[in-house]
Amino acid sequence: MTAAATTSTQTPLGRLTALPNWAWSIVALAVIALLQFLLAGATFTGYLGDPDDAARQVQVRDFIAGPPLHNPPPSSLGGQAGLLSHWSRLVDLPIAAIITLVSAFSTVATGELVARAVWPLIVLAPLLFVIQRTATARAGDTAGYIALCPIAVTSIRP
Repeated sequence: MTAAATTSTQTPLGRLTALPNWAWSIVALAVIALLQFLLAGATFTGYLGDPDDAARQVQVRDFIAGPPLHNPPPSSLGGQAGLLSHWSRLVDLPIAAIITLVSAFSTVATGELVARAVWPLIVLAPLLFVIQRTATARAGDTAGYIALCPIAVTSIRP
């Protein structure tokens, strides 16, 4: 290793660029999570997002309460007749698993809060990795780093 190469990896910027490419996806995910936490703050506990998010939460609650996946539409949505939804119940499984796992050690409300915070990040992680890998393959490492920046900044909701 030459003296110039050793010097460049010993600087803070050199150490950052020496990280493996997958680590940059994790860094971007951590930035997104941190920004979400800082911007949402205490309002996150009382915020369900848009009506689709609230309806998904009701479906997950009904699923945890006991009916099987193939059960008719829940009556908690749409009145006594229930709401016939086109949504797949398979998405409810990991959300329900997170809620059930956290609820074993805490309250159901805490489990739902953790699921609302963690599940979007779990879904976003592979996307960040693919975007970073694609940009790196097409235009080099620097493009891979740059490709993650707008996503980390624009993926947050106030």
